[in-house]
Amino acid sequence: MSSRISADVISLRDSLERAEKADSRETIVDILRSLKGVNITFSVLKSTKVCVTVKSVKQKCSEDREIVTLAKELIQKWKEIYNKSKDLEPSAQAEQKSQTPSAPKPAVKTDVVLRNSNLQIDDYPEGRKKILSVFIGIFKELDSDIAEGLGYGIESSLNELHPFGTDIKSYQSKARKLISNLKNNAELRRELSSGSLSVQSLVRLPASALATRDQLEERNQASAEAEDSRRSDW
Repeated sequence: MSSRISADVISLRDSLERAEKADSRETIVDILRSLKGVNITFSVLKSTKVCVTVKSVKQKCSEDREIVTLAKELIQKWKEIYNKSKDLEPSAQAEQKSQTPSAPKPAVKTDVVLRNSNLQIDDYPEGRKKILSVFIGIFKELDSDIAEGLGYGIESSLNELHPFGTDIKSYQSKARKLISNLKNNAELRRELSSGSLSVQSLVRLPASALATRDQLEERNQASAEAEDSRRSDW
């Protein structure tokens, strides 16, 4: 569970850094809100250094009240986690030293494991089967060897987040957004193919974090023009 949370946080952190460089306010706000929903631990805070990124965003966007407020809330929440863990750290270290270290296990990509699953596409309901086929098709041209694994991985993570049987509207809505962004965003496909972005993290990213750089620039320009228009109206 900790490794999965860590992967989600790393993905959100990297997206936040890209949004900061692109000056994408909408994306920054979405990612900060997403981070508020993550049940983060001290070890994840320490390993991902996500707090450093949030502090940088807070400093750069110091004139944006909403961003500053969200960043402050996150930093305060994480500070409390840090303080609690600091009190427990000595005893945890002593317990760790008393245990015999075991050989590290090689990392296994979730999508590769899913490729070997006994669950076949014919076992899926028709609605899931259609979405799964689309996901697999998106990656076949990029890398046919892992297309099936990525397709199964994305659809399975999507179904876990929004169960097809009980939350079909959310499942279909999220599936449409993922399909659109995966088809149009080559960088996103490469990140998934290389393993730098996990399928679990992908389905939890806000829509603005899935957009291409050109799309972000267009949104920023439209937002700036709308803001100029509002200011000129008064």
